[in-house]
Amino acid sequence: TSLTVPYITVYGAITEENYTRLTLAEIKAKLEDDLATAESLASNNISTKVKFNKQSILGLKARVALYMAPFFGDAEYTTALDNATQAIALGGQVATATEFVSIFESGEAGINSVFELQFLSNDNLAVNSLFQIYSNSPYGDVFAAQNVKDVLFADANDIRGTLVYDDANGTLRNQGKYLNRADNVKIMRFEELVLTAAEAAFRTGNTTTALDYVNQ
Repeated sequence: TSLTVPYITVYGAITEENYTRLTLAEIKAKLEDDLATAESLASNNISTKVKFNKQSILGLKARVALYMAPFFGDAEYTTALDNATQAIALGGQVATATEFVSIFESGEAGINSVFELQFLSNDNLAVNSLFQIYSNSPYGDVFAAQNVKDVLFADANDIRGTLVYDDANGTLRNQGKYLNRADNVKIMRFEELVLTAAEAAFRTGNTTTALDYVNQ
């Protein structure tokens, strides 16, 4: 019964209804209702990654169920597995380590993309792009701490660690992602679908299925 956050349904409308805090159960019901409606309207065509389609909506349904499971019980893991499995069946692939780096360097939708927030050359012309926030630019206010990198990427073979290195001034930065203002922001990748299915399968006792997904 504890209150959480409002569920905004009308953009820019400062009304009591729009900004009333809801319980988690109320938030869950609204999310599920909206996603069910979206799924009923969505196309199975997954070629466009910058617009919602059935795969990305199923992925969101799986994500919501996985996050809700600790609060609403193990049945949510079954829901997560079902939605993730349906999303995976629509197509896609896991990127290799080399592809992982090149995908982020390109700034465009990669082979593992499910949904991306598209940015064009005339977007974020000031300092509110991820490029400006991460890079060694006049802004560049987000940088990394060496001790945190050492913990996160203790394995020298972890390809993700190669994206974080010193800039020309010796400041440790995320320099392998968002290299241009117009780079898309990756919201959901195929790997998330696979790992969601793996966790949900494990939580429901399907350890063989879980291992199969992890080994992809």
